[in-house]
Amino acid sequence: MNSPWGNESLTARYKQIELLRHYFPTIQEVNKDMIFDVSAVLPSRHPLTIRINLGRDFPNQPPTLTVLPPSSHKCITQQGLVLPSIHEKLAQWSVHNNLGRIISEILQKFMTDEPIPLSSSSPSPYSQYAPQHQSHTIIPTTTLPSSSSSSS
Repeated sequence: MNSPWGNESLTARYKQIELLRHYFPTIQEVNKDMIFDVSAVLPSRHPLTIRINLGRDFPNQPPTLTVLPPSSHKCITQQGLVLPSIHEKLAQWSVHNNLGRIISEILQKFMTDEPIPLSSSSPSPYSQYAPQHQSHTIIPTTTLPSSSSSSS
C-alpha cells in the first residue's frame, strides 16, 4: 500500500471523515482526505467557515482548525487558528474522539459567543498586545439609523 498511513491509522482516519460527513452532510472537501470546510451562518448573519486540516499524522495527532474569514474571538489566534482549549476533547486529543461531534459543539459555541469578522487592518480585541487607539469598528449587532423611512 502506498499510503503514508498504516492500515490501522488509515481505518481510523476514514472513520473520522465519515463522522464529519454524518454531522455535516454539506461539508466541502478542499483536499482529498486532508482538508475539509464546514460552513455556517452566525445569528448576526455573518458567514463562518471552520477549515479542518487533518494533517499527515491524523488521527494520531489532532486536526488543525482555522476560522475563515479571519475573526476575533478569545479562542482564535490572530492567524485564525482555533485554540485547542476551546474543547476539552480537542485539547486532550485521542484517536477515539468523535471529530464530527467536536466540530459541531465548537460551532454551537460560536453561535452563542460569536467570532467577530476582522478587516485586514483591524487588530483583535482579545490580543493583549493590540494597540490602544480610537477606531471606527463596525459591530455586527449595531444598526445605523436611516435618514428616511422606506417600505419594502
